[in-house]
Amino acid sequence: MQRYLNSGQTPWSLNTIQKEYRDLLLKELGKSIKLAERDSCLCGSSSTEILAKIDRFGLPFNSYICRECGLIFTSPYIHEDSLVKYYSEYYHPLTFGSVKPVDSLFERGQGRKIFRLLYPYITKEKISVFELGAGTGSNLIEFSREAEAQGVKTVLFGLEYNEKYVESGKRRGISLSCLPLAQYAQNAREKFDVIILSHVLEHFTDIESNIGFIRKISKNDALVYVEVPGVLDLKYRYVYDCDFLKYLTHAHVFNFSQSTLKSTLARFGLKMMHGNEKIEAVFVFEDVEQQSALDVCESYVEIMRYLKDLEEKLSYYQSKNPNKRLVNRLKTAIYGKLRGMRK
Repeated sequence: MQRYLNSGQTPWSLNTIQKEYRDLLLKELGKSIKLAERDSCLCGSSSTEILAKIDRFGLPFNSYICRECGLIFTSPYIHEDSLVKYYSEYYHPLTFGSVKPVDSLFERGQGRKIFRLLYPYITKEKISVFELGAGTGSNLIEFSREAEAQGVKTVLFGLEYNEKYVESGKRRGISLSCLPLAQYAQNAREKFDVIILSHVLEHFTDIESNIGFIRKISKNDALVYVEVPGVLDLKYRYVYDCDFLKYLTHAHVFNFSQSTLKSTLARFGLKMMHGNEKIEAVFVFEDVEQQSALDVCESYVEIMRYLKDLEEKLSYYQSKNPNKRLVNRLKTAIYGKLRGMRK
């Protein structure tokens, strides 16, 4: 798709703060913010195809798709050594357009939804819950309230790089820390019943190592909730205006479909119990049989076919946005009223 490769404009509409932090980040790329290149896919294949040359902010991060398994990945990406600096100084103001802590990084109801998806698999009356990338803890609080309404008691823990968000979460009574996951896992005494990775997995530079750290802090029967923005759900993702370029961001090292998520995490000992293309998925730690080579290869074909159709019919899919239809109806009504007043 040529627009993904030759777009001369910034796809996302940025406010003043976002423009400021984009420019600051751009100056530091390759300097105080180290970059790394990925030469091959997680499946081991080096047969890749470039999809895009910029992200939603107009930053020079390429996106590739693996021809063997269909996984989409970003290269270059921000090096592991620079993640704490990046997430504590740049990520939140650039992504959310505010230098002050945002009370909730997700839509209201996210924590309740997560509990409801996990509830059929919860067998205990009291559970310990850990969220990676917890923000101010809004998901955990909603999760806890919904759990208690169903007679399940909770103890809440979490990690968050941004110290201001950690301080805000602690004031809400949540045991939050800004330690890196590796350090936290090495010293943790607690093991958890539920691990929440809500819009976190796609940020991992090293999925295998991080899943290993998560396994260290998980009980044998732990439930792992994974939510990422699914690439095969873009026709209904109005927050991205159904646009693949507005979906892409340098902070997302990987982009998944349900199939590529399932096959990727199977490599690291996670079995999918529930999933959809949005993606909202429940996993357990268990040795898993790998998908057949044919099934994996079909993911590439399915994703490329989907992206081609999305780009060719973009205006059609965008027109289905209920918010846009409401705005258009209001414009029509106001225009009609003005015309009536002029007569």
